[in-house]
This record gives sequence, structure tokens and C-alpha cells, in this order.
Amino acid sequence: MVKKSGLNDELTVAYDALTALRDTLNFEEVDEGASVSEAGDEERVVRSLETLLLCISKKLAQPQSEAPLVSLPSHLPAQPSNFLVADPDLLRKSLHLAECGGGMLAAKDDKPRVQASGAVQPRHIWSSKNLHSHLTWLEQSVPQVEGSARSWIDAFFFRASAMVSEGERMILNIEHPIPHTTCRPTAMTILAGQVDYSAFVANDHIARSIMDDARMMSVCELIKGEHAAAAQGIRESTTGRLLPSGFFVVEAKPTDARPRLMDHISQAVSELYACAALLHQKFLRGALTNGHDWVFIIVRLNEDARGGRFKRSGPLTLRLDKEGRAVTKYSADRIAAILSYWIEHSFEDVGADDWFEPFSWET
Repeated sequence: MVKKSGLNDELTVAYDALTALRDTLNFEEVDEGASVSEAGDEERVVRSLETLLLCISKKLAQPQSEAPLVSLPSHLPAQPSNFLVADPDLLRKSLHLAECGGGMLAAKDDKPRVQASGAVQPRHIWSSKNLHSHLTWLEQSVPQVEGSARSWIDAFFFRASAMVSEGERMILNIEHPIPHTTCRPTAMTILAGQVDYSAFVANDHIARSIMDDARMMSVCELIKGEHAAAAQGIRESTTGRLLPSGFFVVEAKPTDARPRLMDHISQAVSELYACAALLHQKFLRGALTNGHDWVFIIVRLNEDARGGRFKRSGPLTLRLDKEGRAVTKYSADRIAAILSYWIEHSFEDVGADDWFEPFSWET
């Protein structure tokens, strides 16, 4: 078995699949009626697999620093490595991503809308009241240490899933592997790894397909084929009917890293960019959070998909009452409502109906 610690998921999956195929061929009983030619063909296939596995194992054994690899996180790090905290220079020089001017996303303080969102009747137990009770219980019962952030994040996702439009479902994928996405503004940069959360919104038919293929590998292959066909002048779309209407990316950080949350903006933006490029979407929305503070981010790719711009909000915070024991219902409902809306509209630009003020990307 080849050592695969810290290596990219795509090659690892390929190595394991080819190994299983080789083992199947090696242990498959030979049909007594098979000709010498057929037996020789099988032997040649096995030898070819052995050669391919050797090549992959050598590749996996190479230090990852030999290529300009931008690796996404595999877990919540206590001390982020140099790469895990991608800096603005990496975004600007390697990915050609720049933050849009004119300040941060301006959140609308729409109290009637927040109250209306809290009144949305869920299709399961995650009502606004249950969210409020659950978050308050967390504040009183779960220490805010590394790893505990997911308890708060999960609760917000569960509430958001109860608020999606009728006829649609939300599929929550935890630690979603993202295949290699090569970006070539001026120099080759490879984005790969996994995002902490991805949330799909789709109708029942597509949702069932995603449940069977949570990594969306089949959809990604269809997207590649469609764009290859478009390059040859074939414009008929097939993936539009297969893609979810939303694909929302969340990067989670430990709760005890709250003062440093903004240091991870570049990492979250690089993940959004990789996912947008993979899905061939001009816009993609996501968030960076520790469960209490939520920074909402939208990325817009350039027309040639080489680089782009992004815009982010300031932290929206889950607040406690004056006694510091119970969360305030308004702050919980507001975050959940924004999360639900952004999940459903994750492929769209910020419009008049958004929870944030529209802005110009040209500033």
C-alpha cells in the first residue's frame, strides 16, 4: 500500500480504484473455454495496470512542493500551515483575484423581514423556536474549543434547510472533496482538496441523484463534455437540467479562533474560486464562520474564467442576552435567513431582493 498522507484526493481515489480492478482480475477464475488469445489479453491488461499503478505511486511519493499546489484544508487546524492561510498576495498574483472596492457588503437591517423569516413554518423539527432553544443549550453546555464550532454551524444549516422553497430540498455535504482545478492567469496554479461544508439546493429528482453521487463527479464530467462541445459549436445544454440551483460553500474555523477569523478570508475565497471554476459558474457564494461570527462572500469570475473579483461582508454575530446565557432570537433568525437565501441564490449576483445592498463590481 502506497503512503497517501497529505496527498491529493483525486490521485488517491484513482490509485485505490485501479488497485481493486487489478486484484479482481488477478483473482478471477479463468474460463475453461477461454482461448489463449483471450487469456493473453487479460494478462496484458493486468501488466498495463501494474505499470499505471507504479507511475501513480511515484507521483504520490513526490513532495507536494514540487508543483505550485494550492491545497484546501482537510480538517479544522489548530495552527494553520502557510498554505491553509492563503494571503492576499496569493490571490492577486497566482489567481488574479482582487477584492472589489467600495467597502464591504452592506447588510440590510430589515427587522420585519427577519421576523417574517422566523415565522416560516418548517417541514421538519427545525423551527425558529427550536433553533433558538438548541443554540441556547449549546451556549450553556458545550465549551467553545477547537472542533466545537461545527455544533453551531450544523444547527444553522438544519434551520436553513427547513426554509428552502417548496418543491426543493437541501443536501448538506460535510468535508466535500474538490477535484483538481487548474487556473492559468499567467502561471499554472492548481486548486485542490476539500471544503468543510457544501450545501446543494435542488428539486427532488436532482437531490436524489446528488445523494447517490455526493461528490458530483458525474455532473463535473458532463460539464467538461458540454464545454468541449460548445468549443466545437455545439450549443445544446444538458447540464442545466442536472445542476442544482444552489451550491454553497462554507469554510469552518475553530470557535476559539474568533479574533483571527478574518485572517482566513483568502483561504475561503480560493475555495469559492475553485468551485466556481469547476462548475463553470460566473458567480458563487459562500461563507467563512466559526459558528458565532459569519462572513458572507461572493465571487465573480472574469468572462474568460481567469481570475475575478470578490466581495465580503463584515462579521454577522450570534449575540447573547444581557445575562450572557441565551442567544438573542433576532440574531439567530437573521443569520439563518441570510444563509437560507444565499444557499438558494448561490449562482446569482447580489440583487435588490438580497439581504445585502446591491453594489457595482467595477468599483
